[in-house]
Amino acid sequence: MNAGSLPPGITLTAAGVLAGTPTAAGSYSFSVNVIDRNNGIATASITLVISPAQHSTSPPRHPHRSAPRTATR
Repeated sequence: MNAGSLPPGITLTAAGVLAGTPTAAGSYSFSVNVIDRNNGIATASITLVISPAQHSTSPPRHPHRSAPRTATR
């Protein structure tokens, strides 16, 4: 990475992989240089947009549990 910044919680590995879990929403721009085995150089400008986490107020569903049943006589 030669300019800009990654979202907090995200790293760029030496292999060029973005890794981690972002901890803040927002728009993050950065640029990277890559060099191939023939010493060819390329630059890419990248913008990552991280959306806020979606929080549910519903109880979690358990796909392997059946719905509650009412006992009858």
